[in-house]
Amino acid sequence: MRQREWRSSGKSRTGAIVFLLVLVAIGIGLIFAGQGHPNDNSAPTCDGKTMSTSDICDEYTNGALTSSSSYQDLLDQQHNGQPGEIVFGGVLIGVAVLLSIPLLRAYSPSRPWGKPIGFLCPQCGGPNLREASMSRSTTKGRTKTTYRGVVTLCSPACGFSAVRRPDPVAKKNRR
Repeated sequence: MRQREWRSSGKSRTGAIVFLLVLVAIGIGLIFAGQGHPNDNSAPTCDGKTMSTSDICDEYTNGALTSSSSYQDLLDQQHNGQPGEIVFGGVLIGVAVLLSIPLLRAYSPSRPWGKPIGFLCPQCGGPNLREASMSRSTTKGRTKTTYRGVVTLCSPACGFSAVRRPDPVAKKNRR
């Protein structure tokens, strides 16, 4: 019932919009972070110490030399930035754009919850019955238990609700 209420009130669509905006914001942040600093002419640092033009920065991992970089190499890195971050940021923005129409359509308040079934409601006699497969998991210690069922609801004004076990034949046919 809570899921149906979220759908009809527009909260689920708002959640989808927030998700898309977060993806876009992360993408824009990555693009700006990957740009580098072309106008930053400050001296690069090595192990937190400012380098001079003749210095070499050696990096060690577990006592073994892994890389050496000159002052000019580090200054070029500082100016150029990280192209991988720019590409990944662009990919995130592209994914958000591609997902926008399907998500906004799927979580539309005008789209009813569940699928209609061809029976009349046993409580009010109306043709408003809809059902959806649902699952709920609980964890106690290391044991996780998942309960699955098919939930049937009538209109909010009627208030009829029922839960039944999923049909095992239908489950086999889905595979």
